[in-house]
Amino acid sequence: MKIKEYEYKYLFEKNDFKELNDKIKRKWILCKNFIQINFYYDTDDFLLNSMNMTLRARQKENKLYIQYKKSLKKGLYTESLESEKEEMDELPAKIPLPEYGIEAWLKGSTVTERTVFDYGSRGFVIMLDCNYYLGIIDYELELEFIPGAEKQALSELDALGLHKKEPNRKGKASRFFEQYKKIYIESRDMQKKFFY
Repeated sequence: MKIKEYEYKYLFEKNDFKELNDKIKRKWILCKNFIQINFYYDTDDFLLNSMNMTLRARQKENKLYIQYKKSLKKGLYTESLESEKEEMDELPAKIPLPEYGIEAWLKGSTVTERTVFDYGSRGFVIMLDCNYYLGIIDYELELEFIPGAEKQALSELDALGLHKKEPNRKGKASRFFEQYKKIYIESRDMQKKFFY
């Protein structure tokens, strides 16, 4: 199944995120809370990440399935095409991608505490995420909208006081791999200098 997503993303400091969460909860009482885990895959030379592609296994509500996502930046929002593959019983160490002639290996995960506010009748959904990965905690708002509902989505961003805030250009996978490279690649280079 292929899904096209349109979304605005914003990163916040912890206190600003809490204020925003409280503000949205006062306005929209109905919400759903859950935890999801994204397990990220790539080649050793980060080929997929370099092409703005994400290959992940997502664990959510007792289900584990593979997702492939290609992101394009469109003005201030991100457009992405997401493909979902079959449900799995266990997490694979590698995922073959015969169409590219490569194998992608498990690199790590991001654990997300997500609160979803569904404005479905207005054509958009707001998700507040607290993300944990590789020693980092970050706080993010994602506003996903359907085609034709961008005006309503922008109106809600204005109501939340976000119209002047610069959207975040890096998704969870990009931030994960940025930190992964920083920790593991620099560590490997230091070991080479020290031992060789």
